[in-house]
Amino acid sequence: MARRLTTRAIGRIEAVLVGLVALAALSARADGGVVVPAGELDGAARSALDRIAAAVENGDYETLAAAMHPDGVRLNLAPQQDRASELTPAQAYYYFKNLFQVRRTIRFAYQKRQYSGDDRLLAVSAWRCERTDRGTVETRRLLFTLARTGADWWVTEIADLRGD
Repeated sequence: MARRLTTRAIGRIEAVLVGLVALAALSARADGGVVVPAGELDGAARSALDRIAAAVENGDYETLAAAMHPDGVRLNLAPQQDRASELTPAQAYYYFKNLFQVRRTIRFAYQKRQYSGDDRLLAVSAWRCERTDRGTVETRRLLFTLARTGADWWVTEIADLRGD
């Protein structure tokens, strides 16, 4: 007798597959992408990633929302990968405000950074945080996708690689 997968199980499987695809994309060199140490990022990219890291570490939702692309950002931080949201920077402001009310950052660090062409930057991070409503600690792997517009780098997407 065949067992049926629950929606939650399917969501977790999809989350793992999305994470594997993202990690494979970061490792692939076919598109000319280059994995770079933080010290070798161009000044504007390093500054953008430093601003994002400081904002997450300090729960600074205003600064984090200001780093979102003016045309909007795709957030996929929900347990199910099909729950991604397209938000304007103003909506992202309130999303991050609520997020940091529920989660207190313990540690945030980038694990990998990669240019993908001249106008795209991918950064995988580990975010260790405590759920203030439950007191539980979790580590989430987040993929930040940034796009260059002129001289500036803007966040266009944040995806939870673990899906949890």
